Amino acid sequence: LFSIAYRPDYQFLYWALPRTPLIVWARAPWSPAEAARVMSLRLPQAQEQQPQGSTAFDCTSLRRVLRAAPWLRRRVVIAVQAPHLAANVAPTYGVQVPHCPCLPNIIDIPAHLAPKSPHPRVMFLSRLDPLKRPWLFVELARQFPAVEFLLLGQSSLHGPGSWQPITLPANVRWLGHVDGAEKTALLASSWALINTSIHEAMPVSYLEALACATPLLSCLDPGGLVSRFGRYVGRWDGTGLEALPAFGEQLQGLLDDPGLRT
Repeated sequence: LFSIAYRPDYQFLYWALPRTPLIVWARAPWSPAEAARVMSLRLPQAQEQQPQGSTAFDCTSLRRVLRAAPWLRRRVVIAVQAPHLAANVAPTYGVQVPHCPCLPNIIDIPAHLAPKSPHPRVMFLSRLDPLKRPWLFVELARQFPAVEFLLLGQSSLHGPGSWQPITLPANVRWLGHVDGAEKTALLASSWALINTSIHEAMPVSYLEALACATPLLSCLDPGGLVSRFGRYVGRWDGTGLEALPAFGEQLQGLLDDPGLRT
């Protein structure tokens, strides 16, 4: 069995085949500390309401499967998508695992890259859900009216506690869901990829951006990747609006220095 992540109701499927080898791919394990951080998330327009998608699951029931495995002669492996996530496995699942192999995301590196845009262009690539805090990208765009801000993605949530792209500044182009060659060309043409999420494990968008020679600007630094290949603006919880000056300063530095971006 190959399980992408783990949720409490998955264990019923695990027990249905109690001797079948099991790989749990822990793509984004939420430790209690990470869950507390996400619980601080608020929408700017409704700060009294808990946003959709910000409640963590209690995943410690996985330890029952792991503890029974030796008696059942069952092979169980918990793998992570990036080495730095191994530290979150024990607090998330409530059991010590001596070794978590890494099963990384597979990224297609383009054979030919589209040229960088002749005018300043930056990009957001993610779901437009509260966890990703897309409103920060929109508010940042208001500070840079001469820069083109590409907003790629669509919301998977609707109703109270969600966010929708309305009243966008004139320099923000919302393109919705974009995939394939078109997405790659837009990534390659951008001067930076901006990530405003309150929680990420190892975003595929980071890897896709780097495959397109596009630096990163983010308030998260998983595995030190952003510090190495872009600009990390520090941790900001809640709505994240307090991060806008730091985002603006670092973005201006990237826009002004072609050698730095390269």
